[in-house]
Amino acid sequence: MAFAISSFLVFSQKTDKYTSLYDGYFRGEELYSNLQYGAAKKEFRSFINLCNNYNDPLYQKALFYEGLSGLELYNSDAIDLLMNYNRLYPENIHRSFINFKIGNSFFQDETYDDAQLWLSKLNAGDIDSSLQEEFYFKLGYSALQNEDFEAAINAFRENLKGSSQYVPPSKYFFGHLCYERGSYQLALEQFIALEKNTNYCGIVPYYIVQIYHKQGDYDAVIEYAPTVLACKLINHEKDVNHIIGNAYYNKRLYSDALSYLFKYAKKSRLSRHDAYQIGYAMFETKAYEGAISYLDQVVRVDDSLGQIAMYKIAECYQLIDQLLPARSAFENASQMSAISKIKEDALYNFAVISFAVDINPYDESVRAFENYLSEYPNSSRKSDVYQYLINAYSSTSNYKKAIASLKKLPKLDTRLKRVYQTLSYNRGVELFQKRLYNSSIAAFAAVNDHPIDPELAALSRYWIADAYYRQDKMQEAIANYKLFISAPASNAIPEKIDAYYNMAYAYKELDSESRASENFRIYLQSNPKNTRKEVDACFRVADIFYLDKENALAIEFYEKALAYNTLLNDKALYYVAKAYGYSGEGAVKVSKLKEILTAYPISKYTMNATYELANTYSSIGNNDEALLYYDNLIVDFPNSPFLTQAKIGKANCYLKKWQYEKAELAYLKVLSEHENENDVCEIAAKGLVDVYTAQQKPQKAAQVVERYSCINYTDDEKENLFYTPALQAYLDTSYFEAIEKFQVYLGSFSENGQYIAETYYYLGTSYLSVNDTLNGIENYKRFLDATSNAYSEAAARRVANHYYTKKDYINALKYYQRLEQLATTPSTQFISRFGIMRASYFTEDYQKSQMYAALVLEAPALDDTQQAEANYAYGISAFRQEQYEEALTPLKWLVDHTTTFMGSEAKYTMAYIHYIQDELNTAGIEIQELLKMKPSYDYWIAKSLILKSKIFIKQKDYVQAEQNLKSVKEHYPIKDDGIIEDANLLWQEIILLKEAEENKEEESPETKIEINEE
Repeated sequence: MAFAISSFLVFSQKTDKYTSLYDGYFRGEELYSNLQYGAAKKEFRSFINLCNNYNDPLYQKALFYEGLSGLELYNSDAIDLLMNYNRLYPENIHRSFINFKIGNSFFQDETYDDAQLWLSKLNAGDIDSSLQEEFYFKLGYSALQNEDFEAAINAFRENLKGSSQYVPPSKYFFGHLCYERGSYQLALEQFIALEKNTNYCGIVPYYIVQIYHKQGDYDAVIEYAPTVLACKLINHEKDVNHIIGNAYYNKRLYSDALSYLFKYAKKSRLSRHDAYQIGYAMFETKAYEGAISYLDQVVRVDDSLGQIAMYKIAECYQLIDQLLPARSAFENASQMSAISKIKEDALYNFAVISFAVDINPYDESVRAFENYLSEYPNSSRKSDVYQYLINAYSSTSNYKKAIASLKKLPKLDTRLKRVYQTLSYNRGVELFQKRLYNSSIAAFAAVNDHPIDPELAALSRYWIADAYYRQDKMQEAIANYKLFISAPASNAIPEKIDAYYNMAYAYKELDSESRASENFRIYLQSNPKNTRKEVDACFRVADIFYLDKENALAIEFYEKALAYNTLLNDKALYYVAKAYGYSGEGAVKVSKLKEILTAYPISKYTMNATYELANTYSSIGNNDEALLYYDNLIVDFPNSPFLTQAKIGKANCYLKKWQYEKAELAYLKVLSEHENENDVCEIAAKGLVDVYTAQQKPQKAAQVVERYSCINYTDDEKENLFYTPALQAYLDTSYFEAIEKFQVYLGSFSENGQYIAETYYYLGTSYLSVNDTLNGIENYKRFLDATSNAYSEAAARRVANHYYTKKDYINALKYYQRLEQLATTPSTQFISRFGIMRASYFTEDYQKSQMYAALVLEAPALDDTQQAEANYAYGISAFRQEQYEEALTPLKWLVDHTTTFMGSEAKYTMAYIHYIQDELNTAGIEIQELLKMKPSYDYWIAKSLILKSKIFIKQKDYVQAEQNLKSVKEHYPIKDDGIIEDANLLWQEIILLKEAEENKEEESPETKIEINEE
């Protein structure tokens, strides 16, 4: 039943209007018409109380208006009044209107569940046509707020063709609900109708552009979207940019897409899909480095999108010619399983690039090709993979794994047999260079498993011999050198000449001097090209002849050594002079010795030559010349071990010249300084006796005998009862007996025994001979504390070497320094300085180590190992003292001349120096070169990869930094040497840096639809 509020004010019984009973009702009615609801409600209540007639029509109307007035005033009792009215008069004509007003009241209070409940009780026919659009809107909106979407959409649909103020919001919400349920065309029609409505221009265009996008009408999106962005009321600018960018993306207009997607990215936290779109668009526009940074945000989840993104990262690196990170990215993509085709292609590309870059720190190429064949045995690429494997096996530095891989193949053709032979040889060389000699022998022996190349087979025999030689297994070494020399293929191999040289030394170690000499001479006759070895061979042959007293032959080969005109000419001159002397050609000896003094005034042999000249002149009776050279020695070399003998020599010359007073004074001075040194005392005392005898002063001679016990024959005989047997046992190599007897001697003459010092030396040697190293070293130390004589060098050298071997570097340093003070020959001086250099390094006295390394490097005729160690000590010591420029030269020498761990460490240190100096490109180049060095050392490879990651971090290239560390974390074989820990710490640092740079989402303001009900 239709109704209108105006109809409520009609009342036919006008005569009652002016009666006193109804006067209050009509005043209330008039006040209600004038919208004075509070006063009207009071009048209606007064009338109701006065009338109190349930059946009176005006009483009923008063109850009705009282409830309506309460609703208008938002009184809490209003709804109860109207509901009570409906209960009292169930057949009243206002029931539908009351339901509408109650529902509207709940709507105004935003109590939408009650609003929907009351409005749902009405039908359209129950409501006046002027209120129907309001009714449908409020019913629909209440249902929408209560998430009763079906009821809401049905209610809003009734208003679509209306014209009141409720029609636009009804169309908006109807369109919104259609949009949410996927009825895009219906939604689009409503939104287009609202497009020019100023109340909706801030939100409707956003829906329109989204609908075009969802319908796949990208042209419409591109055409329409700019008008959306032009609207100043739009609250979804970033999302519109997203949609436009996506439309251009789907039309493959990637450059246009990026201009909008970047705007969206600046204000939003990108989803993985968003990051992939930007990354892919940058890939298509050849902005590869930018593409990598966005695609990297996608790959952290192992799904199809992550796998595709990882593959694209690999392609990016490949296109900018950064093959190392490309290889890592392909490897990662091959380990993801979402898309099998990509997995296969990625594994193949990883293997191919691993082969191409040729660094193989962990032999990825071989491993990848083998994995590929294992997982895809029927692949169309199979023949290509086999060809790559042949090339990879030929170039790999991990020979052990390569050989193992070849053994897995069912059959080897000729090409692969040749590869197997080469790999076995290279494996042998690698093990040899790492000083794993037994293992290298086995590897070289495997060269003959497939003897395709006879020269390689022969050369392996040479290295087997050399490996035995390095282990002091001289018989085996000689046997294999002979096998090598007898092989026909050895004639074309340069090492054949060296084989004679090495075999000569092997014979020398076996004390077969004649065989050694024979092979040294064959070596010299073979036209060698190594001057150092040629000179050395001449010396060795000459020394052998010299010891055999074949002086003419000794002279011949010393003269040959001289002919090379090397830094060892002074040494050659010295020994050739001595050989001439033993041949009875004293004049030639003198001439050669003088040549040393004139031609080589700062030679290490100058002291020896001076002493030899003095002795030679003394022996031929030229005492004046002898005195001259004795004086030269005493003045020029005050610390010479020959000093005492020179003083005695001077006294002897004075005696022979009958200058007795000078002789007496000279002998007495020697005795005052060396009375406790038996051998010196005896010579000097006897010389003094001779002086007094020559002067016919027997009393003074007797006093000398009495004064100096060294010539008291009675006391000597007593002491010799203990000492001589011990010495004889020692000379007979009966060391246990010698030890026992020397100890008895010490027990009897520990206070004043004349042989105490010598006894300590002989005891030390005896203990060492019976493998009692501890007692041997202790006695050598007592000897060194007691005296300094001809045995001191050997004792100091043995003590120093003992402590060095035991890694007691502090004591080793002490005795190497003592040895340096005692050194009488250049070779001993070199040994002492080499030891000081080493021990100082290990005690972290880098300044001293560097200083002595410099002295060692000045020595002539260093072999390769000595030169390497000296450069290592110098370079690393300089580095430790932060003398970076000073360190670079010796470190570079190590890199250029060695293949041991020292070369790898030197290369790493050079890279680290450049890193410290912020020369990142140079540091990166050094690392790349280190990774290609052979043989490879896992520790320094890993250290280099970690350093390279640090370089990438400085360059903010976190993707490559992460890939480098991943290689170390997954492949480094040792878990407890600090490498993995360093890699993990750096990995966490990268993660934190990457997270800090991620964009943060900005909240979008909520859009609220305003409805004007005034």
